Amino acid sequence: MHEARIAAAEGRTDADIAYLEEEIQYAGNVIYRKEIQLELAEYYLRAGQPEKARTYLQAILENRKGLYTEKRAEELLSHPEKVRTWQKPVRNENGEKVGEEDQDGFVVIRE
Repeated sequence: MHEARIAAAEGRTDADIAYLEEEIQYAGNVIYRKEIQLELAEYYLRAGQPEKARTYLQAILENRKGLYTEKRAEELLSHPEKVRTWQKPVRNENGEKVGEEDQDGFVVIRE
């Protein structure tokens, strides 16, 4: 699950989108569901499918809870060009690439 979410958030072609869409249907936790919806929205923005992205972003904003995810969804609805891009490799002490950093400083480390 974790790897599928990262792949979608990065917009990778190997992202298991069907799996994540199924996770949304059965997610009992609203925060978890909104996080996955945001990752899929970002995936579709990167994939050039803004209408699919808009559907997920609008779903996040239904029944608001005051979450960061909702704030991010509002931002992306207004400014879809602000979708995160992964641009800076993170390397370990041996110089091997172990993750990526986005333009906001968020880092994903691969295990």
